[in-house]
Amino acid sequence: MPNRCWCDINPDAFGHNLLQIRKLVGSRKIIAVIKADAYGHWVKEAVKRMDEADAFAVATVNEALQVLSYGVKKPLLILYPIPDEEGAREALAAGAILSVSSPESLAAARSAAKALNKRARVHMEIDTGMGRTGFLPDEFPSALEEVLSCPELLLEGVFTHFSKGSDEDATMAQMETFLALTKTLPPGVLRHAASSPALIRFPQTRLDGVRPGIALYGCPPDPSYAGEFDFTPALALRARVIQVKEIPPGHGVSYRSLFVPGKRRRIAVVGVGYEDGFPPALANRGQVIIRGKRRRIRGVVCMDSVMVDASEEPLPQVGDVATIIGKDGDEEITALELAEQAGTIPYDILTGIGRRVKRIYRTQAQDSLEGYP
Repeated sequence: MPNRCWCDINPDAFGHNLLQIRKLVGSRKIIAVIKADAYGHWVKEAVKRMDEADAFAVATVNEALQVLSYGVKKPLLILYPIPDEEGAREALAAGAILSVSSPESLAAARSAAKALNKRARVHMEIDTGMGRTGFLPDEFPSALEEVLSCPELLLEGVFTHFSKGSDEDATMAQMETFLALTKTLPPGVLRHAASSPALIRFPQTRLDGVRPGIALYGCPPDPSYAGEFDFTPALALRARVIQVKEIPPGHGVSYRSLFVPGKRRRIAVVGVGYEDGFPPALANRGQVIIRGKRRRIRGVVCMDSVMVDASEEPLPQVGDVATIIGKDGDEEITALELAEQAGTIPYDILTGIGRRVKRIYRTQAQDSLEGYP
């Protein structure tokens, strides 16, 4: 039998989605966010399809080293601060741009640059309301002065992150703070604030550059974007039916016998479980699509499998493909729908797809390139 569980990835979707973003932002810089293995899409191949991006961004030093090892030449920003000199030195030596978001990360960047006899390219972060990383508004002016006066550091950008990027009042309040603090920056310093939710909805947040993340992969940030989203999903998650059996009345299904049929039912075992990214919260209520028809999950989601009701025509057979995310015939389950059912967010669904799930890049001509594992 072919792959038990895999992702079909449409490589053309990245280019399409980036072009949609380009139409929105014009000549502003697009910093494509490819952290978390390109949101679960296999970053090694995803970056090859993002020609329209002006730069990339990741979250950690290890992610930066991985991406740079693939020969990426465009600027690469590490979004989170690196508070230790060793980590900063490793990132700087590889050619990454550092985020300076705290006194510790500022000191680490300076020390790393001195140690390497190399000027460190940095972006400073302001915490305008996220309550996460970044200098608080009353801390930023003195930190900015220190960075500008430090010969080891080259300030290339200043950024912030919106806590409610789809909410106009909250976003504009953060924008007002950010603009007030950055109105006297030296010429050429890039200001960027908008990730996918804000850049789509609020043109005034686009500034000098934007940081699209989930929109690159064709997924709306939340349900409210359904009518204003013209992007193509890049990923489909699929698995095989590995066994089909008739269950008699009273015979429990899965752990704790969460489902006990009152009459004879046909049950299909599908080779996807919570280790592969299927949400455990969908026990006894989630769905997959087999042979163009939605089939309900029966019982608890196991580590390596789920059981579904296969009693209705057309009857699923061993070897059939079950679609967890994606289209099959006239039916479609999106990452957003799956997230809503599971009480989580689509970011969690996409990045939670397991490492053992093979990523397969398929072109329209059905040529394929298979990734890990």
